[in-house]
Amino acid sequence: MREDAETLRREGGELWTMVLDAVRRVLLVEIADGQATTEGYQQDDGTFEGAGEPVDEFGPMYVYAKPGASDGAESVLLSVGGSAEHRVAVAHRNEAARLRYVAEHGDIADGEQALFNSSGLARVFITADGDVYITVASGRKLYIMTKGGTTKALATLEDVQHVRDDLNGHSHAYIPGSGGSAFTTGNPSVTAPVGTAHIESE
Repeated sequence: MREDAETLRREGGELWTMVLDAVRRVLLVEIADGQATTEGYQQDDGTFEGAGEPVDEFGPMYVYAKPGASDGAESVLLSVGGSAEHRVAVAHRNEAARLRYVAEHGDIADGEQALFNSSGLARVFITADGDVYITVASGRKLYIMTKGGTTKALATLEDVQHVRDDLNGHSHAYIPGSGGSAFTTGNPSVTAPVGTAHIESE
């Protein structure tokens, strides 16, 4: 018969307590200022120990993310050196957000990677071949900004089309290229702009 954790703690002494508490699966509530706040880990009697205690957070470098409210995000809690006084949170996951992403965009294939927000609607998607796609949520916008938060206006395909329409609708006098000296009147014929859905690096 397998002993429950509480019995092992009571009868096994401090060593068993250290072993059982070395690695814990916890609910992740908040990440801020390099620390994670958890709801603690569940005991045999259903209560939670260490609820609301912030611990050092070891997430991936150069990626800063916070769990969505009420998402039930999880983390693995380690006791460094077996000490309950020195816990760190590592290896986070938000399965609810991942499922929302899959429902919106479909699952990723081998060799692919996706970075997305808690709603699963906005994403940066990298294919196995190295193409990068940026998707924004419906009705939202993509901003490319400087550190100070400013943006530069870029001409759109619609802007260029307006210029073409103005040119093509304008008549002006010119000397034909045949060498004559008489002026004639005509309209320019500017080819319709094609535009692109791809941005290429230079």
